[in-house]
Amino acid sequence: MNERFVFTTPGSSDLPLRLYLAGTTLCDPHYHIVRESSPCYVLEAVREGYGKLKVNGIEYEVNPGDCYLLPVYGQHQYASDPDAPWVKHWFNFAGSLVPELLRSYNLAGRVIFPGVFMADRFAEMLNILEQQDMDMRQNVFAGIITGLIAEISSRCHAIDPDPSDRLSPEASALRTMLEKHLAEPSPPLAQLAKKIGRSEAQMLRIFRREFGTSPIAYLLDKKLEQAMLMLRDTAFSIKEISIKLGFKDEFYFSRLFRKKCGKSPREYRQNPE
Repeated sequence: MNERFVFTTPGSSDLPLRLYLAGTTLCDPHYHIVRESSPCYVLEAVREGYGKLKVNGIEYEVNPGDCYLLPVYGQHQYASDPDAPWVKHWFNFAGSLVPELLRSYNLAGRVIFPGVFMADRFAEMLNILEQQDMDMRQNVFAGIITGLIAEISSRCHAIDPDPSDRLSPEASALRTMLEKHLAEPSPPLAQLAKKIGRSEAQMLRIFRREFGTSPIAYLLDKKLEQAMLMLRDTAFSIKEISIKLGFKDEFYFSRLFRKKCGKSPREYRQNPE
């Protein structure tokens, strides 16, 4: 296997967009990666070759011209076809701004972006990063990843102007039901299953297939995204926000918020960037 890495100085955990590592990989026939709980997002553009990907138990096929985004803290497994291995460019990154950025560009919850043909753009951005001094790469990366996400979103929209139409009626009903619980505790799995007339196991498989995560994790992510907006745009106290979003107490809310965003609610309110 042949790899080219673009290194950077470690970014502060307070950075809203933080690069871990980037590069290009020419996979060999035995290429196979497994991560049980990834500390970062992984965004990759496939230039050549074929392969398969499994994220949180959901399987995808990845072809030339596709991009994929692996979620933070997810279970990732991916391997290229031994007869036609991948050639791909990639960025591994994290930061409190990532969920909001993905939501703003309608990419939240999506894993595969088929046929967007971003490999040349990824290679161009890798070259720009490499030309910077090591200490400047974190600063440059914020603009690079924002631009790449915006362009992926634009190309996805050109291919499929209304991606919500791809959701099955069952998945759409589950999402609607969950989003009505933003101000309440998570509904029981049995209640969600009853909503679509399926068993709990069937309901979970449907939800993971469509959204790449569990219903409880999906709702928690939405609650914390809403908390970010409320901390930034309202004068509600942290206790009031935790109550309005259905958390059992403000300390539990604060622990979850820090785990997701890398900052306490108070720190995020003072500096949401």
